[in-house]
Amino acid sequence: MTVQQFFIKWNGKLLDFDGSYGGQCVDLYRQYCQEVLQVPQSPPVNGAAEIWNTYLPEFFEAIPNTPTGVPRKGDIVIWDRKLNGGIGHVAIFSEGNAKEFTSFDQNFPVGSNCHFQKHSYKYVLGWLRHRVDLEVFKKKLIDIINEL
Repeated sequence: MTVQQFFIKWNGKLLDFDGSYGGQCVDLYRQYCQEVLQVPQSPPVNGAAEIWNTYLPEFFEAIPNTPTGVPRKGDIVIWDRKLNGGIGHVAIFSEGNAKEFTSFDQNFPVGSNCHFQKHSYKYVLGWLRHRVDLEVFKKKLIDIINEL
């Protein structure tokens, strides 16, 4: 599944990956890792901000937020604990520039289903970029070609 297909599939819907606590931003992250990136799940966390320290480095490159940095579509953006009362936040980057961006979010604002949300980079720790496995890339490319 492509990033865009994931956005279309889940936009406006509640996503509860683990069946606990209803639709949380971490559920969105976990479903994205499974459906789009096809990577193993990182360890359980107590708040989205912990993903920054518990992600699987063999599958992701952590890119710290800088004043000129801009994620790529599909990068996983992680906010620190200063956001959401100490929990942080995680979302999937859609588009933007060095000043603001739109990501695919859930539970931001609290209680919201999956949707596109505008953000500044305030409290963004950085983003995770999937390390491309060439065999997986070939399979996805073949899938995309077959869909055309």
